Amino acid sequence: MKIPDHLVISHQAVRKCFFLFRYITTAYCQKWFTFFDNKGCAVITYTKDDLTEWAFVFSSQQEYQEQPHIFYQYFLREKVIDRFTADIHARYDATMKEWKQLEPVETMTQEQLLAYYNQAVNYFGHAVRGMMTLRLGDLVNLPMIQKQIPDSDLLASICAPTKMSYSLEEEIEFLETTDVERHAQKWQWSSLGYFFEEPLSLQYYLQRKKDIQDQLARAHALREELERREQQQKEQVASLSPDTQWLVYNIQEAAAAKDFLKRVLIEFRYYAEQVFQEIARRFEVEIFYYTPEEVELLFKNGTRVEDAIIRQRHELCITYPKKDATEIYYGADVQEIEKKYFAHDADNASEWSGRIAQTGVGKGAVRILLPGGDLSSFCDGEVLVTNNTTPSFVPIMRRAAAIVAEEGGLTSHTAVVSRELGVPCVVGVAGATQILRNGQIIEVDANMGIVRKL
Repeated sequence: MKIPDHLVISHQAVRKCFFLFRYITTAYCQKWFTFFDNKGCAVITYTKDDLTEWAFVFSSQQEYQEQPHIFYQYFLREKVIDRFTADIHARYDATMKEWKQLEPVETMTQEQLLAYYNQAVNYFGHAVRGMMTLRLGDLVNLPMIQKQIPDSDLLASICAPTKMSYSLEEEIEFLETTDVERHAQKWQWSSLGYFFEEPLSLQYYLQRKKDIQDQLARAHALREELERREQQQKEQVASLSPDTQWLVYNIQEAAAAKDFLKRVLIEFRYYAEQVFQEIARRFEVEIFYYTPEEVELLFKNGTRVEDAIIRQRHELCITYPKKDATEIYYGADVQEIEKKYFAHDADNASEWSGRIAQTGVGKGAVRILLPGGDLSSFCDGEVLVTNNTTPSFVPIMRRAAAIVAEEGGLTSHTAVVSRELGVPCVVGVAGATQILRNGQIIEVDANMGIVRKL
């Protein structure tokens, strides 16, 4: 295998994911992150049984320490992120309008279908590249702000985004609406992720309406709590130095931008699904396990990817950036780097550390749930353990004694929503879903960022 053995890896996220999304992430970030003399960082993905881990990869410890600062300061100085966010909002409005009115895919010519496929891939690529850029910023901003604000409770409060997350937006709209069918049409995409999840049904929303009491009062309470926290946050930020205020502003804006980009990816995937499924139907292939280049050949001359390669893209593979291409490694070639960079030690340790997202202490039985899985097994007062959360998790997050997530920092989806709900939460606990077991009694000390067996 031609991957160097001296890489520095910064683990970022774990979730079930189609091969196409992994490949796009590596390919588009490779184009972005090598803009200064082919240095800086890129994104590598490691997949085992479709469970994928994303990580930044640096060629040396020096680059790990230096390049994120150089890269991110460039973005701040040139206001690239502000322009990029504005561009994504503009693209979102125009693209959603077009794709919501898409003609029936069954009547499209091959040329039309391929054009829409390429448009979708490009849109996904730009959005995920923005997401990873903001994550790179977290590598710089969060350690800096933690030094300046050592009080973890104050830090979590100050760094909360100033804009409402789309998960909470959906919940308040749901509590206030009398037109459940219209709400379902608007939000049914919100249960999706990057794998074989299903959109929410009208029956789900009707049942949810029946199960919630005093809906308008709850919506009013949520709005009041948001206003209280916003005022508290303004007072807290006003007491900081100008330099620290600027840093806090960037962290808040990054958190809001990541939440919006996640919405962009998931909602667009819902409307783009029909194009992907039509290609799969016409050619009888697993379209989400083809690269864009392979899809071009599929349309051009019917060239198909071997079934054995498709299986390996499910079972064990790595996407790795090279100067002019994205390499894909399989099987035995992956095992050496798997042991060195991606093995989680499930030993006899009794406690693990992570990052404080929402302070507090919670105890209870572990319930491990992953995006795309059946969430109905969750019971009130359990400790939710996951790799990351999606909007469909919000109802059970509210009922959890505490939350533990493998993914994330202070601006991750799990962290943002846990703060909105006031549920004790520790994120960035590596290997939590593999180390902990359902039914195991644990304590989540989110005042200290510690998860421990009891």
